Amino acid sequence: MKIAIIGGGINGIMTAWELCKNNQDVTLFDKNTLMSQTSSSSSKLLHGGLRYLENREFRLVREALIERRWWIDKAPQFVQPLKIFKPIYRQLRRPSWLYKIGLFVYDSLAVSKKIKKYKSWSRAEFIKYCPELKSKDLAKGFSYYDAQMDDYQLGLWAVNQAKQYKILTILENTKVDQINIDSDYELDLVRGSHTEN
Repeated sequence: MKIAIIGGGINGIMTAWELCKNNQDVTLFDKNTLMSQTSSSSSKLLHGGLRYLENREFRLVREALIERRWWIDKAPQFVQPLKIFKPIYRQLRRPSWLYKIGLFVYDSLAVSKKIKKYKSWSRAEFIKYCPELKSKDLAKGFSYYDAQMDDYQLGLWAVNQAKQYKILTILENTKVDQINIDSDYELDLVRGSHTEN
């Protein structure tokens, strides 16, 4: 079976890689060049979904943390742990103890030796480490870790992994003009035209 994937962003690339692992013949189409559109304009943050804990989406957070750990292990040249500071001001909707519980659960779900644990900071310590923050009404602070990535290089690295299976065809600068679901011939299912940069 021949499988066509339209879009050479990170989702298309990772889908192609997984299919190649399962010995599927894949053609990846992109109307521009790989990783040149939305996937190259992300926040660069590879996170485990800390905010989802508030809605008790523990399985989603766990899956995201496993994915974060996988990228750190497999591509450390493009993904590094990132220390994040969270100031706690008086009169916030969420009390500091709730943040503390959330960060503890976050670290517990991560189960990663390469990511350091959260830490609680006094007001004076927090001001020392983050002097640019507004200090008025600051009560204390926390620090925790997620990861930061070079999304463009990470996508190209993933493409190279998929290419090793020798069954991936990449058509860049190729706009998909038509998808014919009624065709009896696999090669006629997708029609594309070459575009100029």
